[in-house]
Amino acid sequence: MGFKKIHSKNLATGFTTTSELEFYNTFYVSAPLKETTFLSSNLSVISETTITNEFVNLGAKRFWARVIASFENKVFEGRTMSSNITYDIYGNTLKSVVNNNNIETKTTDFIQFEAWALPYLPNPDILQKKYPERDKLIILILKSLIITRSDSSQEKLNSMAWQKA
Repeated sequence: MGFKKIHSKNLATGFTTTSELEFYNTFYVSAPLKETTFLSSNLSVISETTITNEFVNLGAKRFWARVIASFENKVFEGRTMSSNITYDIYGNTLKSVVNNNNIETKTTDFIQFEAWALPYLPNPDILQKKYPERDKLIILILKSLIITRSDSSQEKLNSMAWQKA
């Protein structure tokens, strides 16, 4: 089935790295679980990264393997970093939260709209009503695209988009 742990030693730098894998028994696949780097001479830990994986069974012998969290401890530098990722039912990233040493936390919300054909500019007023909680920047950009045209009729915008494409 494969290796559970892999030890590698870099003689030039004097570091030893141990990589641990976890196995998903349904499909017999592996994914990274933990990686530890330490100084070979005295075995003091330099850094350690732990990953939390999620295997989503899609049926019909299909699956997704995705990282839902990670924790990194840089012992030598004296700092830690953790991240949590949430996904929608299709595997798209919805939110990413990164905590850097409990000093700074960065949250990223990913905006997902329907896919439009290239020549179609969506009506920003309809988008604003349909997605009131979404980022207003995209709505403003779409409004500015419509306002900056000499004629703001949707038909002319569509024909302009076709000519540029």
